[in-house]
Amino acid sequence: MFDAAKALADAGKDGFRPGDVAAHLREAGTPIGAWEVRGELANLERFGLVALDEETAVWRLVAGATFSIEAAKAADGDGRKEDGHVPHLREIKARVARVAGVDR
Repeated sequence: MFDAAKALADAGKDGFRPGDVAAHLREAGTPIGAWEVRGELANLERFGLVALDEETAVWRLVAGATFSIEAAKAADGDGRKEDGHVPHLREIKARVARVAGVDR
């Protein structure tokens, strides 16, 4: 999701809406619904990577924001616990926030 938002910004778009991200992902062959995009943008906002202008309903990348799933995985192996248990989404989000340097 972050990569799609960054691609839109890199293409010169000064802000984007969930539909823009959904269209970009559809064109890239990975379709996802606008409501799912909206939910993921909310997650990225909590991590301090994107911000919503509530007056215009336009999302923007936060200046200097970067995200690497590889860095997030490297911080904790493949994400599985020693017993093979896959952590709950809440644990994963906390780990990603820690890697991104964002306090939750």
